Amino acid sequence: MVSDGKMSPEDLKVCRAILAGLVSKERSKINFLFLEPVEFSYFPDYLTIIKRPMDLRTLGENLESGLYSDRGEFYSDAQLIFDNAVLFNKGRSDSSWVVGLAKKMAK
Repeated sequence: MVSDGKMSPEDLKVCRAILAGLVSKERSKINFLFLEPVEFSYFPDYLTIIKRPMDLRTLGENLESGLYSDRGEFYSDAQLIFDNAVLFNKGRSDSSWVVGLAKKMAK
């Protein structure tokens, strides 16, 4: 079967459920840093370290705009959010707590 590049209805349903869980109020104590894009004015070196920024809002926008052709692509971008947080914040003594939040969210 040849793919038309569109995500299957089943995959879309699964991805929407995962996204809903990630942004849920129940996770508000750990998801708040990942809901919106990083504000580069606060972190001017962010783009020198992180080559492909991602956040939960952008993930949802990408999902709803049909950017992902399967759940694997969605999962990769979801994981990228937390991988970016770990990469950017590792070794920074004042933001080691961010690494902890990212690891909790990635579970």
